Amino acid sequence: EKVMDHIDSEHFHIVIGMAKGVFIVLGLNHIIACMWYGVSISTSEGVSNWISYANFETEDSFAYRYLTCLHWSLTQFTPASMEVIP
Repeated sequence: EKVMDHIDSEHFHIVIGMAKGVFIVLGLNHIIACMWYGVSISTSEGVSNWISYANFETEDSFAYRYLTCLHWSLTQFTPASMEVIP
């Protein structure tokens, strides 16, 4: 806050405000993505989930599964679509 008080640029304050908003949305989407992945891997054996349905458990890396979850989470905030379904 003290640094922001010494900067007298409205443009800078707007950019910082927008950056805060982006980081909040990304942080929230990270949490939702982790929860969605956690729910999927915690299902009982024999119960269909999106990981086994898309055959992600053996073919793709954890990073790819995480990014798929993050992409799904981001699409929930927009009118975009995501074709990973159980």
